[in-house]
Amino acid sequence: MTKSEMIRAAARFAGITQADAERVINCTIKLITVAVRDNGRIDVTGLGVFKNVRRKETNRPNPQDRSKRVLTPARNTVTFKPAPGLKAMVNP
Repeated sequence: MTKSEMIRAAARFAGITQADAERVINCTIKLITVAVRDNGRIDVTGLGVFKNVRRKETNRPNPQDRSKRVLTPARNTVTFKPAPGLKAMVNP
């Protein structure tokens, strides 16, 4: 499902205009990204946990020349752990 499909579905489901649904979805996405950035974690009940995780630097094989190594720098990334209810829906 794309974002535009989600907006149309949310508008139909909630009985609101697509413009209002778009504002709500954009606001939700912004709230999640700001919370992960500032707090390092957000727990959305029924959906799961978004978490900011620091990946350490690693020395990996170069994909173009496997005999050489390349250093991958340390970086932040986001992980998602689904809630048990979501897991149950996906794997009945």
